[in-house]
Amino acid sequence: MKARLTSAELASTKEKSFVYGNGLADLTAWIFSDENIKDGIMKFSITVKNRGKMPSEPTTLYLFDGPIATGLRIATSEIKNLAPGEFQTFTHDFNVLGRTGLNTFSVWADPENKVVEFDESNNEANFNFTVPSLSLMTTLDREVYSPGESIVIRGVITNLSMERSISSRLITTIRDAAFNINFMDSKDVSPIDGMATIAIETSWLTGINLPEGAYTISQVLEGGAAPTHAAVTLKMDKDFAVAAAQPQQKVEMGEAVQYNLILTPVRGFSGEVSLSLKDCPSGYTASFSPNPVFLADGPAQANLNLILSSQEKIGSYKMTIFATGGGRSHDLSLGLDLTDFQMTVTPATQSIKQLEEASCIITIKPLNGFSSPVTLELDALPRGMKGSMSTSQITLSNKVTLSLATSKWLLPGLYNLNITAKGKVLHHTATLTLMVDKNPAITPGIVTVPGPMNKPVINSFNPQGVLLNQFQAFDRRFSTHIAAGDINGDGIDEIIAGVGWAAGRSPSFVGIYKKDGTPVALLGTEQKSGITVAAGDIDGDWVEEVAVGYHHHPNRIGEIDINTWLLGDEWDEDGYCARYHRGGSGIVKVYKVMGQEFMDTGLVLYPYENEGYRGTPNIAIADVDGDGKPELITAPGPDPFAPARIKVFKIDTSEGMGKWKIASLIFDFIVPFEKIKVPKKENKKKGGWFVHIEGYGANIAAGDLDGDGRAEIIIGAGQDPRKAGQVIILRGVDGL
Repeated sequence: MKARLTSAELASTKEKSFVYGNGLADLTAWIFSDENIKDGIMKFSITVKNRGKMPSEPTTLYLFDGPIATGLRIATSEIKNLAPGEFQTFTHDFNVLGRTGLNTFSVWADPENKVVEFDESNNEANFNFTVPSLSLMTTLDREVYSPGESIVIRGVITNLSMERSISSRLITTIRDAAFNINFMDSKDVSPIDGMATIAIETSWLTGINLPEGAYTISQVLEGGAAPTHAAVTLKMDKDFAVAAAQPQQKVEMGEAVQYNLILTPVRGFSGEVSLSLKDCPSGYTASFSPNPVFLADGPAQANLNLILSSQEKIGSYKMTIFATGGGRSHDLSLGLDLTDFQMTVTPATQSIKQLEEASCIITIKPLNGFSSPVTLELDALPRGMKGSMSTSQITLSNKVTLSLATSKWLLPGLYNLNITAKGKVLHHTATLTLMVDKNPAITPGIVTVPGPMNKPVINSFNPQGVLLNQFQAFDRRFSTHIAAGDINGDGIDEIIAGVGWAAGRSPSFVGIYKKDGTPVALLGTEQKSGITVAAGDIDGDWVEEVAVGYHHHPNRIGEIDINTWLLGDEWDEDGYCARYHRGGSGIVKVYKVMGQEFMDTGLVLYPYENEGYRGTPNIAIADVDGDGKPELITAPGPDPFAPARIKVFKIDTSEGMGKWKIASLIFDFIVPFEKIKVPKKENKKKGGWFVHIEGYGANIAAGDLDGDGRAEIIIGAGQDPRKAGQVIILRGVDGL
């Protein structure tokens, strides 16, 4: 310093030299931030330096949110002894969520004046910064990749404000060291809730021939955040790649899943690669085959198999395969959609009467993107019910109509009909409940006709025996057999009458009549014998066929000399006329009535041809073995030599109308009726007559008496005038 004193013409000068701050400490504070925001946090750096010439004493540092005078102290730190020129740095993380706009941070070193300083004005410092509405941060899984790999770039965006943001776009640019653009991508960013964070992924599939070197990744978010940068290095090295032929699969619940993996060596890679799976769905067991995979001269394949081990929920699942080998590691993302479907039947409950029809709609509802075809199956229906579907396979855009028809054979009651829908592995069942009421039009009744030599007056009675209707089928007094059956498919039985031949009149015939006597159809024959009839639905079309039995034999009585006949020379030892042949044929034929015509089915049966029984066979049609197909049942006619020999025949209709035939004889049994003992005549040629034991065949009927699905055979003793009437019922056991 220099001082000068003047007075008039006199002057005096005084000089003094000294060193600034000599002997004192001087603490100076700075606060700084790069203003990068990660996960809503901004990092601050505070530095305190001793710029004086003497060491400083320990003291404290205050950090304020806002100016020192008015701000909130948010941190206190201890400042150590600082030698001259020494400094101490402190860091502080500050959550800026909800702090958008201008902010101020302040620091104050030695607020309690513990240090004697040369200049205290530099103990305070302020830092003003602006918090944007959105922050952006760019992250990578690692910093070094090989050419040919896929690099996933994540742009982490945080809405720092409390308000929902507007839509934006994230632009990613990658440049090489020469600032050439190698990749650019733009992705839409949906609005983000206040103080929330999202991540936008961008994949850069590097080329296998891309040069080595450093690349700069820049990301910018339109409308808010500052640009960010990240560096990645491509380095040529032995490597491998892993890929899946079908990385996203959609399967049914319970279906086994297989991912076909392809591992490819890159730049001479050779060695084993181990595979592992992360986030396998809990209901599945995962296995690789093979594992590890050996890579040498070319690509190799491996399979990831997922086998259902327990129940899993439908939904979409993400999995990751990790492939590691030769110091390299790669991951592969896989997706799995487990799908299912629901089946509904509308309406699920219906009420109808016998002979009426019902229908319902079957709908398939897909769950979680189910798209496989579904095959529909209807479980076995009860006898007397038929069902048909508009299609047996349904896709998701269609519905199926199930139509049900009922017949007179369907008993009234409650029926639960199961419908099964089958996918590849999924099976679902829905139930249609059908309540079937009795139809008064088909209530069973009783139909009678008088015996031989009476007018064939047919009477119809209800089950209580009340006469309902009466008509005379024809004008002839001879034997008439009757049966009932639905020969036109309308569900209502017609009356079938077999009319025997009468001397001097037309041959035998078969007439079919409605219950009120209206003629339906007539079958004339050339036979001069008694006629037996039966009805049954042999081919399963709900239209009953008519079986007709008759007897045909050569009539040689006109050739007999009356004198030799009276003397008995023409009689054999059993009392039969030798010229009246015993071996005449009992025949059964089956017809289908179409309109007014009897159509020959082709079935002709000679049930007792080998035995040589005379007379028209008695017949019935019923399902005696419970297989759902009726059999033809026969018994000998009133031949004195014929026992009650019952035969049951299977019928083959497979070759179509006109070619029906007997398939097999499944039952042949003689019913042991009571024997009748009579004295044997000694002189047969002088008027004696022999009464045969167990003769005159049998009368038969059949029906399911106990409801077990198999018809019982009802056998009445033949018309031997010396035997009491007897009835025996044969019940099927172990087949028959």
